[in-house]
Amino acid sequence: MILFFAATIFIFGGYRVVADNLGQTTAALQWKMGHVYLALPIAGVFIIFFTLEQLLETLLSPAQRGEDV
Repeated sequence: MILFFAATIFIFGGYRVVADNLGQTTAALQWKMGHVYLALPIAGVFIIFFTLEQLLETLLSPAQRGEDV
């Protein structure tokens, strides 16, 4: 679920937000709003990497069910 959410909302939706707002600028700094919204797809990529890392760690680690450390 997290991979699907990150890919569709953050990466795909974030890309659309960036593309739609490249012409607008911020009032104070005159930065393009597309560059500000670029944080969404970048965050989506990091979420996907982290989720895949955690998934692989869970699947490849030996089962420790029922043991207290």
